[in-house]
Amino acid sequence: MLEQPQCGFSNAVVQILQQHSICDYMAYNVLDCTSTASLLGVGCDILLQMHQNRDLVEELKKLGIHSTLLDETKDQDSK
Repeated sequence: MLEQPQCGFSNAVVQILQQHSICDYMAYNVLDCTSTASLLGVGCDILLQMHQNRDLVEELKKLGIHSTLLDETKDQDSK
């Protein structure tokens, strides 16, 4: 797993995954492959938007992945 990706877009994606307590993923150095790196900014933007509007939590749920942010939302709603 990449702890500190060199690519800013990859770093943003890793931070989003960590906020959802997702740690089981594959990581590659996209800077070694320019064709992959050019797509990463778009993917990061989409993932960031899904994270911000809570769609990512729902998509993860469909995949059977539990996001800890869902628990935080329930805790805030019960207060």
